[in-house]
Amino acid sequence: DEALSWLNKAAEKGSCYAEYFLSKLNYDETGEALLDYLQDAVQQGHPSSTYEIAIGLLNMDDYAEKGLVLLKLAANCNHPLAQLKLAKMYLTGCALLEKDWLEARLWFQRAAQNGNSEAENWCLDNDAAKEFVENGIIRQLKANYC
Repeated sequence: DEALSWLNKAAEKGSCYAEYFLSKLNYDETGEALLDYLQDAVQQGHPSSTYEIAIGLLNMDDYAEKGLVLLKLAANCNHPLAQLKLAKMYLTGCALLEKDWLEARLWFQRAAQNGNSEAENWCLDNDAAKEFVENGIIRQLKANYC
């Protein structure tokens, strides 16, 4: 209870980190507190909050474009999961982004530089990854990433 009290005080003073952690606790059964804290943290530039909102919006047809904007924002703030997601979207192509091998490779490299091991695997063998895309096998994965 004392930790929660301190988190609430920090959030009231505008700490995006406190707001993010409070959103993770999700103690409001309606989910309103979760969304309020995440939105406040996004407005303050917290990359993990931005990524989480982006992923939620990408899965909603009417808000997918806004989700892409937020995903790019999180990726540009060096959030490795956002960078990996963006790389996969460029790799497969989708309604929001055309397939672009060079952009995919750039985002895989940035995610790998930020410690994402899955992205590191894609960077190890660029030729195999490019062949994978060019052979059209990627269509099977498209639904998973867009």
